[in-house]
Amino acid sequence: MCALFLLRNNIDKGNLGEAKVYQALATALPAKDYQILNNITLPLEDGGTTQIDHIVVSEFGVFVIETKNLQGWIFWSS
Repeated sequence: MCALFLLRNNIDKGNLGEAKVYQALATALPAKDYQILNNITLPLEDGGTTQIDHIVVSEFGVFVIETKNLQGWIFWSS
């Protein structure tokens, strides 16, 4: 069976990217050693909120992962 995904907008693309990252994390990291939290919304001091895509908690530390499902070149300068 072949599945066809219609990615209509950036939200669809973002959701697909986040699902792929979660699947990779869940497959690679043993559940007994790693706690994976997804789509966590935190309050900000100004009354707004911020959303974190993935948080991985383990004995090695806490890892915060922001997922971007983009294609192309990324340029940066300081």
